[in-house]
Amino acid sequence: MARLLAGEAGLRGDLRDVLETARAAGDADRASRLAALLLLDTLTDYADFRGLKSALASFDPALAASGDPADRRRADAVVLGRPMLDHAWTFEGPGVAAARERLFAVLRDDAQVPPDERLLLAKVLLDHDNLGANRVEEHERVLLLMQPVWPQASPRWQAGWWTLSALMLEYAGLHDAARAAAQMQRELVARLDLPELNMLQADTELRQALQADDLARADRAARQIEQQRPRVRPALVPRALSAQVALLLRRGEYEEALLRTQVILAISADHEVPERDCGAYLLQRAFALLGLGRADEALAELDAMRPAQHGSQRELLEAILAQVRAIRALAALEAPAGRVPADATAAARDTAAHDAAREVALQAVRLTAAAGNRRFLSAFPQWAARLIAIGLDAGVETEFLNRAARQRRLPPPEPAREHWPWPLHVNVLGGLRVRRDGQPLAGDAGKAPRKPLELLALLAAHPAGLPAEAVIDALWPSLEAEAPRASLDMALSRLRKWLDCPEAVRVADGRIGLNPTQVWIDVLALEAACDAGDAARALALYRGPLLQGERLDGALAHARDRLAQRLAACVLQAGAVLARQGRRADALALVGRGLAAEPKADGLRAALRGGLAG
Repeated sequence: MARLLAGEAGLRGDLRDVLETARAAGDADRASRLAALLLLDTLTDYADFRGLKSALASFDPALAASGDPADRRRADAVVLGRPMLDHAWTFEGPGVAAARERLFAVLRDDAQVPPDERLLLAKVLLDHDNLGANRVEEHERVLLLMQPVWPQASPRWQAGWWTLSALMLEYAGLHDAARAAAQMQRELVARLDLPELNMLQADTELRQALQADDLARADRAARQIEQQRPRVRPALVPRALSAQVALLLRRGEYEEALLRTQVILAISADHEVPERDCGAYLLQRAFALLGLGRADEALAELDAMRPAQHGSQRELLEAILAQVRAIRALAALEAPAGRVPADATAAARDTAAHDAAREVALQAVRLTAAAGNRRFLSAFPQWAARLIAIGLDAGVETEFLNRAARQRRLPPPEPAREHWPWPLHVNVLGGLRVRRDGQPLAGDAGKAPRKPLELLALLAAHPAGLPAEAVIDALWPSLEAEAPRASLDMALSRLRKWLDCPEAVRVADGRIGLNPTQVWIDVLALEAACDAGDAARALALYRGPLLQGERLDGALAHARDRLAQRLAACVLQAGAVLARQGRRADALALVGRGLAAEPKADGLRAALRGGLAG
């Protein structure tokens, strides 16, 4: 057991040899004990499965009734872990619940069990709970139980424990605690130069960087994996390579991702990794195929995984299959730009195809929500956003979808879309109003610092951003501030603090602007409506002139005039279209609404007087 816990490279071969010797001698009792050790070695890292079939055949659960406490606890751990190694066994099979109860009692009460072994047993229990009942509260319970244990364990097991803790805490939505666990792992690895820990650290770093959308950090971690790769056992390489594939998928490098998954699967075959434990790699290969536009092949790959997946993993797989079907259906609707139906029959077919694709997407939403997978389609955020938008529009699983979009900070498929869980909404048409997560920010905006609010209004009126010099000229004329750049920096800092969304304001390449992936701006939505010729939408957004009631000059005064002119031009154009269609009454009503919204629009007034003639 000591050699197993130390991770000795040659242990597995030795265990296989003595196991076969015991089997040949007909020593079933010894074979069962050796099989338990071989199975526990497999459960340690799910990397090397050679000899697994012989071990499963030799293990006797009656070992749990042995007079030796070590044999009993190891047998209980194998009973819990066996369904993860052989899908012929279920998580609800005979004796499993009792084995879990006994093993938990050992972790809680038996201080005589060596620390490294206690962490191994806790890992098996956590893996069982994750893949079986998937009880988040039980995860936290076991993690808390091990808090006094890990400081006594070896560096190898401490690092492994913090890696597992970070994954479990992240899954439970305890992001601060997950980051703290990852930091503990980093500090341990920094004190040592063990290839296995270095690889583990780089793997964890890469995955966390991807969750934070920090691709530069992810690239650094991917390079560290390459540096450590020749120094570790081949069996430990696939997981780290899988993290690299996740980065390639995020970057849209699907061909390279497909090649890398082939390498992973070849190494896994050399170590007799069962198909069930290759699930994550097969899933990545399917996503690479999907990214290459080979959706049918991706679906065939996923469908072939079904027999090897059970419990919550099968539920998740069914959700992923539905997601890929939805992407295939939605992608088929993307017609070449400018294409219009040839006739009424073609238009009806298009409508039916859209309705069918929508139903496929909604089914994917329902299954994804049932699986509780908020990070679905992480390699394809644009498609995740499409599914979320369809679900929100239909009122299906709205709470789940809003949380998923907010947690991942996903921008909507249409940048001007108002009904979306934006971190921030900023209205400046008709007056300044700010909402964070759908709620008015700090009550009356007048309670906020004056200059940061002026800066916010200026940026909202110019969604494309402004040069820093233009912002300074607008807000800090030379006679008002001796150090305008310092004043700008202070206003930016205070604005970010007030908004409580550091990513809301971007400063890059000498320009300052609101982040269109984090902030919905009514001016941007108005301009999008005008570009699309949607006068009804434009009028709904135009609740009044820019910062109505305030005296403006400079850039803001110019923006107010420009937006009023854009609205008037959009309404006039839409009115002219209606008039040409013979709908003159509708055209006049539309122009009248436009004039009511912007009474100073002389062009609209003239159109009304002329009855929209010419």
